[in-house]
Amino acid sequence: MKNSSKKLQINEITINPELKGFIPALATEEFETLKLDIEINGLREYPLVWDKDGEYILVDGHNRLEIMQGLHGEDHEMKFYTVKAESLDEIKGIMINRQLSRRNLSFEGKRDLMVKTFNQSGMTQAEFIKTAGISRRTLNNYIKAEKEKENAQNCATVAQKPSDSSAKESKSESKTKSKPKQLRFSEAIPSEIGELDDAKKEELKKLVSDTVTKFFLDLQKK
Repeated sequence: MKNSSKKLQINEITINPELKGFIPALATEEFETLKLDIEINGLREYPLVWDKDGEYILVDGHNRLEIMQGLHGEDHEMKFYTVKAESLDEIKGIMINRQLSRRNLSFEGKRDLMVKTFNQSGMTQAEFIKTAGISRRTLNNYIKAEKEKENAQNCATVAQKPSDSSAKESKSESKTKSKPKQLRFSEAIPSEIGELDDAKKEELKKLVSDTVTKFFLDLQKK
């Protein structure tokens, strides 16, 4: 497989939807960071095209090409790396290897990229492992690990979110604490009050009232 370079206008490049969707797209923040870098420093790496009998199909650099077209227009002439290949599957293998080697990814990041690429590739496992150059066992281990990570994240999210019943109980407890029970006068005074004369009754009522009032005032200070 021989690589070379060639100057081409952007409007000479063919965008293959299958190849464009094969690799997970950049997040919005990543795209904007790349755009700013290109505006300031220019292209650090030229896009790669598949020279298929004189038709130049974009293989790697969809974001870079989109940014360059936005900055300079579709008639802009720029440098491209070219590659010869026998099949679309061979091109996809090149795309995977370039993505994994270019991005500054941890092992977990590379595993995540590999699984995302497989999920949106539309390939069977047999087709994908042949294209990516990995074993079936490795791919299955990657998929299993990603599912376990996703499940752990879902469990953490559920654990952080209070249930409706818990929220209602908490609200009810709050209301209960904020509104202390008010005793009726008949509950605060013994039944023997009926045996006292009117003067004693009034004196006892005042005593109880003052005591209850002081109790709740003290309670509010706590």
